[in-house]
Amino acid sequence: MLIKFNTKFLNKGLLYLAIFGVIVSATFFLTLPFSGSFIYFFSSLFIFAAFIYMFYRTRFEVLTLKAVNDTVEFSFINKSFFKRKDMKLSLPDIKASKENGIIHLENNGQQFAVIRQSSVTAEEWEQLSAYFLR
Repeated sequence: MLIKFNTKFLNKGLLYLAIFGVIVSATFFLTLPFSGSFIYFFSSLFIFAAFIYMFYRTRFEVLTLKAVNDTVEFSFINKSFFKRKDMKLSLPDIKASKENGIIHLENNGQQFAVIRQSSVTAEEWEQLSAYFLR
């Protein structure tokens, strides 16, 4: 089984970041009584912190999943901040739990991947649920 995931959660985060950044920046420029360069710096710093937080939130998002028998290979979306190397694990080592359309995968008691229902088709979601939640 080879599944390529959509990056809807990351795209949604980038869209919200752009909208929120414009609103916050405009509010700063219109309401704060400081010089333009200080407001520009403060606004840029605020948007950069939000950008880092967005990448922190997507550090467990899976890009591709390749399952052969009882071996599962994971490739992650986040290749820039909070870099994740590709992982290859055996299925018995993976503990899975499902809640609210999200499958959380753990190895040795630590979460290492998140699979969202919105990032795959209905058929792929059923395959993944059956595969991990045996």
